[in-house]
Amino acid sequence: MSEQNYSKKGILLFIFGYFTGVLSCILILLAVFFLAGYPLKYYLAKKGVSSLKAPDLSASFEFDYKIEVKELKEDKTHNLENLKGEPFFAVFWHPDCIHCLSTILTVNGLISKLGDRMPVISFTSASPESVSQTLHYLSCDIPVYIISSEKFESFTGGNVPQGMVVDSAGKIVYKYVGSANWDDSNVVDVLLTVQ
Repeated sequence: MSEQNYSKKGILLFIFGYFTGVLSCILILLAVFFLAGYPLKYYLAKKGVSSLKAPDLSASFEFDYKIEVKELKEDKTHNLENLKGEPFFAVFWHPDCIHCLSTILTVNGLISKLGDRMPVISFTSASPESVSQTLHYLSCDIPVYIISSEKFESFTGGNVPQGMVVDSAGKIVYKYVGSANWDDSNVVDVLLTVQ
């Protein structure tokens, strides 16, 4: 056999050995993950129980009119006592959420369909600059209230977009989590029945 045949065989053996080694490492890692990973997740879940906070059971299905809000177009903080006694629609959203942006476009349409028959407001915890820029790009003109991240989280549980209908007694009578077409005529008809 010539030296050239030996070197070809050597290269082929090296490539075969290299890929066999890589494949073996991957299989070992997968075995470790599946054998140790599952028990580890249960251990971490049990360990994490001590860091959990008790849920706020004082929260009711009543809307909190005393929540401190800052209007996007104004620089003052106030509450929403002026909404007491009338039904309204509220949407919770964030400018970084694509589903929220689609939903906000339909909320903008809802405002024009409802006119002055029911107030429509929105809540976010984002910066006023980010909200203004988003509304500009979407060509939307919806009332936006900026609330604290903590209050936003307590209302939404971190899930946005979210819409809710509050009746004139301050009860949250309807809540929907997820993207939705709020300016659908069937939705408008239902909203107009809320007293």
